[in-house]
Amino acid sequence: MTAQDIGLCSVIEKLRRNGAEADIAEAAQYMHRNEITLLMLKRAGVPLEIMDACFLLSQCADSLIPERVEELRRSSLARTIKIGELRALLQEGDMRAAFRDRWEICRESLVHALDILENGARADESPKKKPTMALFWERFAEFYEETEEMQNVALSGRSS
Repeated sequence: MTAQDIGLCSVIEKLRRNGAEADIAEAAQYMHRNEITLLMLKRAGVPLEIMDACFLLSQCADSLIPERVEELRRSSLARTIKIGELRALLQEGDMRAAFRDRWEICRESLVHALDILENGARADESPKKKPTMALFWERFAEFYEETEEMQNVALSGRSS
């Protein structure tokens, strides 16, 4: 087992046990880099609310696209974590005077994303409705069951 594997197991175990905001944010980064999957979290017994927050944060990790930010509003956990991240970035950026000319452009995007999280997107910003998370979980469960069934068939074929 590598140090990376141990780190992943540690993150998943912390999520399963307490699901603190810092653990969720860390797991979302692993998920964003495709080092943790929803299947791994499900098998570890991580609660669905925490899995949902990890997934949403991983999808919006480096993005301030209004549609992605709006999706975070569905999960109070993900929304709270992202609001904290954006406020910290704003505070840090405001303290650095060296990058003032470029900072104003970045700051405007961060403030806009924060507004979406706190108040929702304006009608003209979200032209198409994304599928609900319930639909995603339904499809995920169907895929998981099919995959598990195929593995069982393959295993029973090998033993004969």
